[in-house]
Amino acid sequence: MKLNDAVLSRRSIRAFLPDPVPREKIIKILEIARWAPSWGNIQPWEIVVADGEKTKLLAEAFVDESKKGISLRPDINMPVDYPAIHKERYVSLGRTLFTEMGIAREDKQARIEHYLNMYRFFGAPAVIYLTIDGGLNEPYACLDIGSIGTTICYAAVQEGLGTIYLAASMHYPYIAKKSFIYLKQRKLLSALPLERPIQKHRQAFSGVNESLWKKLCVLPINPLRPLFHESYETIEEFFRNNNHYSHVILYCYERFGW
Repeated sequence: MKLNDAVLSRRSIRAFLPDPVPREKIIKILEIARWAPSWGNIQPWEIVVADGEKTKLLAEAFVDESKKGISLRPDINMPVDYPAIHKERYVSLGRTLFTEMGIAREDKQARIEHYLNMYRFFGAPAVIYLTIDGGLNEPYACLDIGSIGTTICYAAVQEGLGTIYLAASMHYPYIAKKSFIYLKQRKLLSALPLERPIQKHRQAFSGVNESLWKKLCVLPINPLRPLFHESYETIEEFFRNNNHYSHVILYCYERFGW
C-alpha cells in the first residue's frame, strides 16, 4: 500500500470487531511506527499494548468509574474551550455522528450509552497506550506522541485494521496504572483501540442498523520498560521465551534501541 492510500483511507473507527488481533500484526505496526520522527530524537514515547482479557477488565473498570460519576482526572489537561472555528468542527462532528447513529438530541439514555461505549474502546479487543516519562516537558512530548500515534494509525491501515484517538481512555489513568504497575511513574497521553471495523454486522449496539454502521465506521474527520529483568536482543526472542504474556505486550524503546 502506498502512503497516499493509507493517509486518504484512514478513518476514526467507532465500531470494532471483537476478534483477537494477531500479535504478529501488532508487532509489525509498532516496528514501523518506531521510526516516527521526534524533536531532538528524544523518542519520549513508551508503549503498552493491552489485549485479550486485560482489555475487557480495563473497559469494565472505566465504565464502572464513569457510572459512579467520578470526576475526570487525566494526567494532562483536557481542552475545555476552543476558538470558534475549531469549536464548530468539533460540534459538527458530534452532530453528524449522532445523526448517523439515529440518536435524537433528546434521547439522553442513548447518548449516555454511546459515551460508555467509548470506555469500552468501542468493542476493540486491543488498545495501544501512548505514554511518556512523568518528568518530560509536556508540550514537546505531546508533539512527539502525535507523531508516533499517527504513524501507528497509518501502519494499521496497511494491516487492514482501524484505529481512533480515544481521549476517553485517558479520563481515569489511575485505573490503567493499577493494571500495569510499570505505568506508575508515567503519564498516559492517549490510547488507540485496534481491530478491523464492523462493516456488515447488524445491531452492533442498540439503535444502529447495518447501513448506518457502514457510514459510521468510515466517518471522516478534519484535518518500555518491561516488567521482566531478562535481556532480549529482538522482540521475536522475547515472545519465544514469554508465551505466558497473554494479555499485555510491553515494549522498551531504550533496550531495543528504538
